[in-house]
Parts: sequence; structure tokens; C-alpha cells
Amino acid sequence: MDYIAATIMATTAVAALLCRYRFTHRQKISWGTSAASVLAGNFIAFLAFTFCREGWGMFSILGGSKGSWFLMLIVLAISSVPSIVPALALSVYYTRRSERA
Repeated sequence: MDYIAATIMATTAVAALLCRYRFTHRQKISWGTSAASVLAGNFIAFLAFTFCREGWGMFSILGGSKGSWFLMLIVLAISSVPSIVPALALSVYYTRRSERA
């Protein structure tokens, strides 16, 4: 449960940064922005939790993983579903805000 909460928070932070950047530079905020923020947020949370679990050995070829990488990717895919909602909400918010400006 902590992992899903971390992915939601990381995705929200990345989506806010990306949307804010595109808004200030007068670029169109597209659905690709929310998709990129979901991918980046999940990747950040995945690396953070994997590092906490395995330590520096996660970067080593000889270190190996204590679990299956395939199962971790399945968890990554499942946890990306609830983190889509905040990214879409921020994308819609900044799209409407840019239309008003």
C-alpha cells in the first residue's frame, strides 16, 4: 500500500512540474504530458523502493534481485492505474487555466 501511495504522490509532483512548465512557456498541455508524468512518477517510485529493498546491489549485474523482475514490473503496471487520475486532473486544470489566460 505504501508503494501505491508513493507512486500517486510522485506522479502528482511530476505532473504539476510538467504542466506548470508547459503553462509558463505557453505550450499546449496535452494528454501526453499526463502520460509522461505517470511514467516518470512510477519510475521514480520504482527506483526508490527497489533501492530501499536491495541497496546498491540493484545497480550491479552480479548483485541480482531478491525477487522476480517480472513480478516487479507487473506491480509497476498495476500501480500506475490509480496514479493516472491525479495526472489527468492536473492536466485538465492547467488546460482550462491556459484557455482562460
